[in-house]
Parts: sequence; structure tokens; C-alpha cells
Amino acid sequence: MNLIIYFIREMFGNLYRSKLLTMVSVVTTGVLLFFLLVLSLVLLNIRLWIDGSENQPQVSVYFDTKLTPEEEINLIETINLVAKPLKSNFVSREESYEIFSNIYGSDMLTAVEDNPFPAVLELAFSKEIESGKINLLSQKIGDFEGVESVVYSQEWLKKLEDFRNSVSKGLAVFAVIMIAVVFFTITNTIKLSVYAREDMIRNMQYIGASGWYIRTPFVLEGIVQGILGAAFAIIALVPVKILAGNFQFYWGSPQFFAGIVIFGAFLGFFGSFFAVKKFIKI
Repeated sequence: MNLIIYFIREMFGNLYRSKLLTMVSVVTTGVLLFFLLVLSLVLLNIRLWIDGSENQPQVSVYFDTKLTPEEEINLIETINLVAKPLKSNFVSREESYEIFSNIYGSDMLTAVEDNPFPAVLELAFSKEIESGKINLLSQKIGDFEGVESVVYSQEWLKKLEDFRNSVSKGLAVFAVIMIAVVFFTITNTIKLSVYAREDMIRNMQYIGASGWYIRTPFVLEGIVQGILGAAFAIIALVPVKILAGNFQFYWGSPQFFAGIVIFGAFLGFFGSFFAVKKFIKI
């Protein structure tokens, strides 16, 4: 028990004595982990959206804004009769306006006098229907009078999947660079702390102190720096979430954020471990 208290006291002593370096290390680690965290969440949301949409092909039919309510009803009946969808959902112009306002706020629409949003008929099909058949059906519906445009979700999903794959590759390269930067930031901070206490470390070695006994406080220091950096990254995500408002976005689970903290701790452990390896032999 006394040994644990000694390690903790020495660890906090090292952090306090090098508080400026510690702060720089924590902030640098936090900023880098924040960018990794945001990009990971973006990719995760794209993956969730693709998984949730690809199981049920959907066609969105946008109506001409000049149609009367009676003409919209007739067009809905005609499209449903021709398409025979698994299910359909009609979103009026007023509902589209309301959805946009709830997500992005009404301030963005103050410069617009009239409702700019068209009515939309969303058609969902069974996943057994071939993509080519839905494409032909979309082209046929697009020729109907009163139809402004038709969007087939699978086309967008393919583009989104390609985008996700490209970003994933870029993120992998970015992650390797960021992890290396975090690793060397923590390593150099611990090295400076070791340099500052080199004489004391040599004296401890002369009187027979073991390597792990000397090294442990420095390793704990690196772990704490990694954890504080991860906590900084998670806290920095809060204002981003507030600014996003009601935007539909998956912000991660407690397990996800716990993984970020553990990841930061591992970076801190390995960074500090290799930092003192040169000076302190086990």
C-alpha cells in the first residue's frame, strides 16, 4: 500500500514540476484525438446510414411546386398504381418546411418569401427487386406530368459508399500520423521530466533501487497525460454537438468514449515506457 502511495505521489509530483510541459502535451494530445474522434464519428454515421438504407431500396419522387392539392392526390394514386411499392409515404410541402426548420432552424429561411420545398412521395420496395428494374421504374415515373425529379437511393448509396471508402483510406493514413505525433509528444515530455531528475535517478540506482521502481512513476505520468488528452477531446466534442442542434447524428455510446479514453491511456503508456527505457534499465 505504501508503495502504491509512493508511486502516485511521485507521479503527481512529476506532473506538477513539469506543469507547463504537461499542459502542452495534454492539449496537443487532446486536439489530435479530437480530430480522430470527429472523423471516426462521421465514418460511423455514414456506415449506419448505409446499413439502414440498403436493406430497403427507396425512390423519392419530387413533385412540381405548382401542383394543386387535388393534382397531388391524383399523381400519388397514379404513381402507387404503376410502381406497386411495398409502402409509400407522402410528405407535403408544409411538412418538408417544418422538418427543415426543426433540424436547421427557421433563420436560414428568413430571406425566402415562399415555401421553397417541394412535396415528396417516398416509395419503398422489397430488397428482392432488382436494381435495374427500379431504375427503369424511376425513369418512367420521372416522365409523369407534375413530377419534378426522381432520386433512387441506391445510386446515392453507391456514391456514399465510394466516398466512405476513400475517406477511410485517408483516415487510416491520418490516424497513423496523428498516433505517431501523440506518441512522440508524450515521449518527449517524459524525457524532459527524466532529464530534469537525472541526478536523483542516478543516485537511486547507486543505492540499489530497481529499474521498475524508478520507472513506474514516469509510466503512470504518461498514462495520466494520455487519459487527460482523451478527456479533452471528448469534452471538446460537446460544443460541436450543441452547435449541431437537432441534426440527426449519432454521437457515440459510453462504450465508444470509454474506448477513446483507454486508447489515450495506451498511447501514454507506450510513449512513457519507451521514453525512460534509454535511461532506466529493468
